[in-house]
Formats: sequence, C-alpha cells, structure tokens
Amino acid sequence: MLCGVKPIQITIDERTLREIDRRLGGSKRGRSAFIRESVRAHLRRLRILELEDEERRGYERKPVRMGEFDAFRSKQDLGRE
Repeated sequence: MLCGVKPIQITIDERTLREIDRRLGGSKRGRSAFIRESVRAHLRRLRILELEDEERRGYERKPVRMGEFDAFRSKQDLGRE
C-alpha cells in the first residue's frame, strides 16, 4: 500500500467500470491507480476553474482601463520581426 493512502469503498456503475477496464487494457496499472489519477486530474481542473473565476471577478471589480497596458506593448516579444 502507498504511504499516506487510506482505503475507501466506492460504488461505481457497471458501464463505467467496464470502460475503466477497457482503458486499462493489459496494463499493469490497476483500477485503484486509474481512479486515483482520474480524481487528481479532476481536482486540478476544478482548481483551474476556481482560479479563472477568481480572476474574472477581479476584473469585474477593477476593469482594465483603456490604454492601461500600452506601456508594456513595446516590451512584449510576440514573435514578430
């Protein structure tokens, strides 16, 4: 067992379980590892959505003013020659 890992019991529908098994194919990785990695990926996506929402709310509270970033445009390297 992995260090710091707590076994839990989950209920999963047969269709999803078949899809997991199909995705695993003949790999040595088991269902638990697949589900752990899937949950981690989902949690990362949720965190990104939270950060995007936080950024959006910040711009709603303090919108960008016309010309606010003009001084930085000449400093940007946008791959133009």
